[in-house]
Amino acid sequence: MASRKARRGGPPQDLICETIEEEELVGYLLTDDTSDRGWEEYRPWEKDTVTFVVKQNRHFSGDEDLSADTPREDNDEYYVMPVYSYVHGGVSLSLGRGYPFNCPWDSGQCGFLLLSKKEFKDRENAEENAAVFIKCWNQYSNGEIYIASVYKKDGNHLELVDSCGGYMGSEYALEELKSMMKSVTESRYPLITNIIAEHQAKAAIVPAAQAPDSPAGNAKTSASAG
Repeated sequence: MASRKARRGGPPQDLICETIEEEELVGYLLTDDTSDRGWEEYRPWEKDTVTFVVKQNRHFSGDEDLSADTPREDNDEYYVMPVYSYVHGGVSLSLGRGYPFNCPWDSGQCGFLLLSKKEFKDRENAEENAAVFIKCWNQYSNGEIYIASVYKKDGNHLELVDSCGGYMGSEYALEELKSMMKSVTESRYPLITNIIAEHQAKAAIVPAAQAPDSPAGNAKTSASAG
């Protein structure tokens, strides 16, 4: 069987993470290896709201260095949560000690998260938002930054019609790619989209008396025949 030829005009193959193919469009989720945005542009809260305090180490840094003055438990200002790291070919953080954060060689407590009591209503709320912070930190530090690109098919050639980068996290980026493809389709075929919508709306409100298979319709037909 002949192998399928690569399409011209598409993105570099080594950057493609996900592909969504439709009849006339193809969408690609790409690794954004050109992003020069720093963590400050992605972090979900400012430093004075959620502060990451870290023991000094050669693998990563936080907002502040751990010191004798760092609170180890909740006080009047902060909800305080221990943070654990797993360093093995990369760095991942966790608020718990489940595997692999219980590894005696590559893991251990690396610091604390301090969450301002002015911003979070109770500890449960603080814990939920701490988990979001850790998830974002892991995604950013492990390069989970993506570009969503939509191409129009033209035989064996692809033409770029829409693209946007800087999405953090593959699930979010994939949803944005789907939304972009939907928008491109609707903008390319607005007349067809409107005609279909109008037809569906009319079909949904046909009076029972006009429906050929309805009792009222059959009675009217019989009367006319007589």
